[in-house]
Amino acid sequence: MAGGIGQIKNITLHHSASKLDTTAAQIEEAHLARGWEGVGYHFLVEASGRIVIGRPIHLQGAHVRGRNYGNVGICAIGDNTVAGQEWRPAQLIALRELCHAITLICDLEMADIIGHREWEGARTLCPAIDVSTVLGF
Repeated sequence: MAGGIGQIKNITLHHSASKLDTTAAQIEEAHLARGWEGVGYHFLVEASGRIVIGRPIHLQGAHVRGRNYGNVGICAIGDNTVAGQEWRPAQLIALRELCHAITLICDLEMADIIGHREWEGARTLCPAIDVSTVLGF
């Protein structure tokens, strides 16, 4: 977790690959169990739409291997690859609002928001949904 996030250039959306009733605190516990200094995401969005602040925004996240510098990590709890565990409408609204706020604050474009699976070399289906469709751009 050493070093700051630097100039923010990207926002990466993730799903937690867990059940919808998982809490942000449980995600943090899982990351601590891996030996991390805290949760790897900057923000987590619970199924209710509640936005939870994770890793402080001025610190580098741990959510895209080799691509965390200048990259804000947002994780919506659930698993878009499992029927019944997909993101809920309240989460989608919260994600749109959170991403919009970050783009305004950090002078980003909506095109700077990508899904984890869209990073070159990513070996994941996460978030298993088209980000541009979710965000409406």
